[in-house]
This record gives sequence, structure tokens and C-alpha cells, in this order.
Amino acid sequence: MQESYIEVQHYTTIFRVRELLTKGVSEYIATLIATIITLAAGLGVFVYTYTVIDNYYLALSQSIEYAKAEYRESLEVMASYIRGVEAIVIAVAGGFSVDISAVYINNTLSVCRLYTVDGSYTVDGMGVVRIPSNSIAVFKCSVNGSLAYVKIVYRGGEVASWVSKIV
Repeated sequence: MQESYIEVQHYTTIFRVRELLTKGVSEYIATLIATIITLAAGLGVFVYTYTVIDNYYLALSQSIEYAKAEYRESLEVMASYIRGVEAIVIAVAGGFSVDISAVYINNTLSVCRLYTVDGSYTVDGMGVVRIPSNSIAVFKCSVNGSLAYVKIVYRGGEVASWVSKIV
């Protein structure tokens, strides 16, 4: 009799464990929890994707603005020659004003005088001198010798020219 009591007690325990395991959260609570988890995961994916796209868009727009600035500012050398000990470079600005930052002669930073319709300026590599749009600029720099390589650096790029003495 004691054996059957133990068996009954054993089966009763198994049924109770089964009851506890089969009991759970109601369908409504389970659906609510699953919905909250899904929405949180979706929000995380959205925020990550938005951040990546925003960073790419920002980098692309900065590249476009830089390219536009380079394209707008243009400076072309029309004539260049050496007279005495002075290199003279005549350049013309395009449809937008040009910011000159430095002049190099034979790849050495030089101090030059710049003459524009607005006046006379010194270009020494320390500041920026603006040439108005659609205007002519004359650079006068001291040189040694009868041949020199002049490079004018501006915000949109650089322009270079060989200068030689006129015989």
C-alpha cells in the first residue's frame, strides 16, 4: 500500500509540474510583449539606417559644394614674361571672384605685387587677396635668371606658367 501511495504521489507531482508548465501568460500579454520587442528592434534598425544615410548624404553634399567652388573659381594666365629682374604674369579671372593665397617661383614661396582694378596688393602667402570677377590681374615678382616657373595658388586650385626674358 505504501508503494501505491508513493506512485500516486509521484504521478500527482508530475501532473502539478505539467500544470505549472502549461500555464503561461495570456495571449494578450504575449502579443503585447512581442509587439513591443518588434517595435523596439524596428526603431533600432531605423535609427541606425537613418544615421548611416545621413552621414553619406552630408559627405556627398560637402563634396558637391567643394567641386562647385573649384569649378566657379578659375584663373587663367594670358601672358607671362621677364623684364629686367621682374617676372610679370598677366592673368584673368573667370565669372566669379578668385581668392589668391600664394605665388611660387621655381617652387619657392615668393612675395609679389598684385595689381587689379581695385588697387595694388601684396601676395605673400600669409593672407588672401581677392581678384574681382571678370577682371585682369597683373603679378610682378622679382626673379633671378632668364627663365622661371611661376605657380599661382588660389582657392579653386592653381595655375602655372613658364616665364622667360623677351629678347
